[in-house]
Amino acid sequence: MPASIMKRLTLLLCLCALLVACGSDDLPHSDYFIVGFLPNTPALSDGGLDALDHAVRQAGRHAPSSIAVSSAAPESGVLPELAQQRIAAITQAFVRGGVDLRLVRNETRTYDAKSYAALKDSVILQLGYGMPAP
Repeated sequence: MPASIMKRLTLLLCLCALLVACGSDDLPHSDYFIVGFLPNTPALSDGGLDALDHAVRQAGRHAPSSIAVSSAAPESGVLPELAQQRIAAITQAFVRGGVDLRLVRNETRTYDAKSYAALKDSVILQLGYGMPAP
């Protein structure tokens, strides 16, 4: 076989091996979802409902090692009742979807007034795969 064909085959084999490794579920990675709510209510927005539904289905199909539910809190660090209701609704959606409740953990991050106002009506979900639970 000519050397140029051997080089091309070797390169093709290396690229195939790289693609297989990148597609492996064994590698640690995360999927993120932004769940939006209607302002000043515990009701999900249409996009939030879609995001939560997709996250629950993803968690049911691919069994994450952890699920972080991150919500914003004002600088005082006290999580408002409305945020607590939203977290409870998200948690219950995962439970109804057959996801082990022990995988779900709540994370609250404090923000200054301006940032909090921009972030208070959304929650970020992180589905972690192949990672040890914190």
